[in-house]
Amino acid sequence: DLIIPFYRNAGLVTPLFRSLLENREELRELSCTVVAINDSPDDAELESALSAAVESLSVSVPTRQIRNQRNIGFVRSVNTAARQAIAARRDVLLLNSDTVVFPGALREMRKVAACDPFIGFVSPRSNNATLCSFPPQQEFRDIDPEESYAIFRQLCGYLPQYHLVPTAVGFCLFIKLEVLEEFGIFDESYGQGYNEENELIMRANRCGYRAALANHAFVYHVG
Repeated sequence: DLIIPFYRNAGLVTPLFRSLLENREELRELSCTVVAINDSPDDAELESALSAAVESLSVSVPTRQIRNQRNIGFVRSVNTAARQAIAARRDVLLLNSDTVVFPGALREMRKVAACDPFIGFVSPRSNNATLCSFPPQQEFRDIDPEESYAIFRQLCGYLPQYHLVPTAVGFCLFIKLEVLEEFGIFDESYGQGYNEENELIMRANRCGYRAALANHAFVYHVG
């Protein structure tokens, strides 16, 4: 299940869903279901944009929307959808609303996760995502998505398929089902978000699960 929580910012809907539509063959290949969460039910502009985007994508890829009755925050929104994924025995791929997915990224993340049974978490490379940023220099962080992806394509071949890292980054995070079944979901004491993924990864790390960066996958992040 590809879980995307939204709060305000209706303008983010079109770029992200356009990128998912452009990668519909990849989503179908991976048996993905897209789950969009509206966490600002009083935002009519977001509701309209999200409903139209979900309807359009659902023609090509299984897509559904969760409408929170009130604003419950990032962590609880994600957990609502993650519980459904666990019940359906599906892996989770968490995706921020301010992202653009480029070809092969989801496939490559899944491939890296399958490299080792103890890789429990995988993030892609990005223009603006702390330790996932590649190239890492500040001047590459705010360029437009297409130019950023072109630079990445020129350089990523110099990197191995993946690196093991202390933690992954929640802007785009693949989590294996068995990790969620054994260690649970995000700790809701983190409220609106930030560091909840670190806590879950550290919890699983105590039992040997690792995080990895998929060096040949790219997801743009506005930040």
